[in-house]
Amino acid sequence: MWIPKNCRHEKFSVDKLQRNFYGKKLVFLGDSTLRGMMYQVMEQINGTLSAPKKLQAFGDFAINSNKTRVYFNYYRERQSKSTTRQIGKSWSDLWQLLKRAQPIENNRNTVLVFGGAEWMRSAHLEYLQTKLKE
Repeated sequence: MWIPKNCRHEKFSVDKLQRNFYGKKLVFLGDSTLRGMMYQVMEQINGTLSAPKKLQAFGDFAINSNKTRVYFNYYRERQSKSTTRQIGKSWSDLWQLLKRAQPIENNRNTVLVFGGAEWMRSAHLEYLQTKLKE
């Protein structure tokens, strides 16, 4: 495992993670890399990852004794150079995800995690920021 020089981070106990994520909503939109990260977060909060259903497109989970909600939608940009119009057209996954995760609140109780291993560009972030302000 690669660790940057002078980089230190605290390893939180399951109890501390459960307290910190109490009442939170985690909303993930991304590819298989982000899906793996979501599973890791869920395992850290729960202390275990007990037989998750195999996800391909989407999934909703209640973890942390049903005190934390996790939502996931698979999104992978298939075009190497997308215009804003193409990005918007292909984002029905985002709106389906946000609809399932309602209410989405603009506060510290809602965490949106968005990304992909190879396709993320500034146009995606600009589009997401514009849509979230609407």
